[in-house]
Amino acid sequence: MKNFAGRGLPLFLIILAALALRMVLLLTCLDTVNADQAVTGLMGMHVLKGSFPNFIWEYNYAGALIAYLAAINFKLFGVSILSFKLSTFPLLVINIFFTCKLAARLYGRASGLTTGLLLAVSPVFVTLFEIDPRGSYPETLALGAVLLYLAYIFSEEGCETDWKGRSAVLGLLSGFAFWVSPLIIPYLAASWLVFLGASRASRTGRLLLLAGFCVLGCAPLVIYNIRHPFATFLSLGSRPFDASRVDLMEGLISAGPWKMSLKYISHYLRGFPSAAVNVFTGIFSIFSLANPPAERFGALGYAVGAVYLAPLCYFTAKTRKLNRSEILVYLAGSSVLFALFGSLGYPRYLLPLWPAAAVLLAVSLVRMRETSRALAVSILLSVLSVNLGGTFLCAGIKSPSYEKLAAYLSANDLRWGYAGYWTAYPLMFVSGEKIIVSPTLDLRTVHPRSKGAYPFYTDAVDVREKVFYITNDDGASVAVFEEKAAKLKLGFKKAPVPPFMVYYSFSRRIYPADLDLPASAAVIGDPFFY
Repeated sequence: MKNFAGRGLPLFLIILAALALRMVLLLTCLDTVNADQAVTGLMGMHVLKGSFPNFIWEYNYAGALIAYLAAINFKLFGVSILSFKLSTFPLLVINIFFTCKLAARLYGRASGLTTGLLLAVSPVFVTLFEIDPRGSYPETLALGAVLLYLAYIFSEEGCETDWKGRSAVLGLLSGFAFWVSPLIIPYLAASWLVFLGASRASRTGRLLLLAGFCVLGCAPLVIYNIRHPFATFLSLGSRPFDASRVDLMEGLISAGPWKMSLKYISHYLRGFPSAAVNVFTGIFSIFSLANPPAERFGALGYAVGAVYLAPLCYFTAKTRKLNRSEILVYLAGSSVLFALFGSLGYPRYLLPLWPAAAVLLAVSLVRMRETSRALAVSILLSVLSVNLGGTFLCAGIKSPSYEKLAAYLSANDLRWGYAGYWTAYPLMFVSGEKIIVSPTLDLRTVHPRSKGAYPFYTDAVDVREKVFYITNDDGASVAVFEEKAAKLKLGFKKAPVPPFMVYYSFSRRIYPADLDLPASAAVIGDPFFY
């Protein structure tokens, strides 16, 4: 107990503070769900009914771990938005604990605890994704932290004596993490490089064991791709072409793999300049202004971003040889390369950079304290203050209320209908699937990769005679819907439930394809969707 009070208590208090800060967000601005989050919430509800999904619906490269965590919470605490989002908290604890432990092993206890402070009060953009249950992001940060920590301790002196067991453990975890999300690739690159580079002895054997157990760890993904040949990799490969998996497969068959490869390279090279700009601006925006409230900080937000990035650049520049102590530099480099060559120019795809930036800033501040304690403390407090300010500014922002919409529909016995993607899934989740909505109103925005997604909801609605339609309530959308209905000589009733407009009691059955509404009619703004 005395040892815990002396060594474990500070980290425990840091983790407690991190959870409390994020709970503030969950009880204020994040007290609802967006469409992507609602999908994984619905999956968690289906797990309780006996469904065991392999991947997140229509994303056959993102394992459904978060749906199972949500199902556990639903079983323990009931189905609610709060219990759903709390399923990310164990992942947050794992992320902070193992990242701090790694920092302490690399640079000392003071650096580990300072890292904990920076992780607990992170930039608001990072904070939002750490508790985002749409899938991939909290899991990647948590599993990545464990991978880095294990790779580092497994590569310590004496690893030659138990390399088989260590290779098996690291390989299994790598495979499981890869099943969860391909965003884990930068962590895999850094951890494997350190583990394999620790000793030349038995390197080939370690590599083979790593690879073999990695395949075993991602068995669900392997089995799926045997049953549906290369479906995951076709889906990922189709992203740069903005095409469906089927279209890409047909292109490979008709043009051949060599011509298709050349087409991919040509397509990528043409877009490389803009991809590079997106990546490097994305790196900066992770730590500063990639969220609406942070814009109020102006230049101060950019200054804090520079504070994070300066140590990252410094430690990277001074790296001269492969060494396991540079594991975070490897993570940073592989994160940038992954985003750059994967055409993933959005800030959220650069989140694997975050642990490296936090740890290296912490190390820099601890070292600075030796020469100027006041300056080091001032910088730390300034960074934490800006991060905390951004978080509390977020707390004052409100997202659309789907509970009011669900209550109105239930009160008027409106159980089946059509809406856009961004409205349909949150509405079904908050109603506990008592209201079933087909997400096909915005037909023109259905992405080529998502055609045929979640058909069982649409099939259930299409057979009903009494249906409703939901658009947004701005004047242009209302005018377009009513103009289309007038051309079809369609009678109806309507009711505003801001920011939605509900249409019901139609004079005859009508389908979304008959209305052919523009995408703008179904769009509902969400300030916390990135």
